[in-house]
Amino acid sequence: MQEVEAKERLAQQKTNRKLDKKIKELVMQLEDERRHADQYKEQVEKGNSRVKALKRQLDEAEEEITREKAQKRKAQRECEDMIESHESMTREINNLKSKLR
Repeated sequence: MQEVEAKERLAQQKTNRKLDKKIKELVMQLEDERRHADQYKEQVEKGNSRVKALKRQLDEAEEEITREKAQKRKAQRECEDMIESHESMTREINNLKSKLR
């Protein structure tokens, strides 16, 4: 009877050691997966920060383009006004010349 109990106890101890080893392996695997998850999370955060910075730069570039277009339109209007003024003055000069003759 004691022999049977001793064998059962040894078998149970062996099973416990196997289970302890398996638990340790699973804990190590879990720690590795958590570490990888943290690394991926950090990479995602860096990527999101980069995207935000690029969006901000794009917005600034679009605002600059809008300003440049407005300045171009203003310059074109001024140029057209000057051409019109020049043509008007040329006509007036020609009228005055013809009156002087």
